[in-house]
Amino acid sequence: MSVRVGLALISLLSGPSLALAEGEHDARHMLSMHHGGQTYSYVEGDRLEFATGEGDPFLLWDAQGFWGGDLNKLWIKTEGAYDLESDSFGEGEVQALWSRAIGSFFDFQTGVRRDFAAGPDRTYGVIGVQGLVPYLFEIDAAAFVSGHGDVTARVELEYELLITQRLILQPRAELELSAQ
Repeated sequence: MSVRVGLALISLLSGPSLALAEGEHDARHMLSMHHGGQTYSYVEGDRLEFATGEGDPFLLWDAQGFWGGDLNKLWIKTEGAYDLESDSFGEGEVQALWSRAIGSFFDFQTGVRRDFAAGPDRTYGVIGVQGLVPYLFEIDAAAFVSGHGDVTARVELEYELLITQRLILQPRAELELSAQ
């Protein structure tokens, strides 16, 4: 008799826990949506310059944007120069990167980069990190490998000096290395 009572108690106690396990997915989804599970989009133009002088007039740009959540994002980055006199690209690149958060302020990124220039276009595989060293500077470091065996690396550092609330001086340094 005690075995039957024990089995009955186990079945009664396990019923609500199984129901909780079935509804747990919905509860976690709702919790995620209310506390950071949203999808965001962001576009930033760092540089748009028009230059003219002794040579042909040209247009320089540097922009990036992402779409995704807190952990995973799709980044699109582009920079380059457009020659207005000859109506052609002097040089430029577009990157499509998957980004995964690896810390509070840093993302691991991997994807492809496509260069377009006066010469032959090249496609590269990309791996890198992008982030913000708290209270210091932004960093974007990446390594690129082409199908022809060209290996390059780029590190960009930026810092924002707040002169006034609306006037910001942003010094920027970029280092590129290459090997074959």
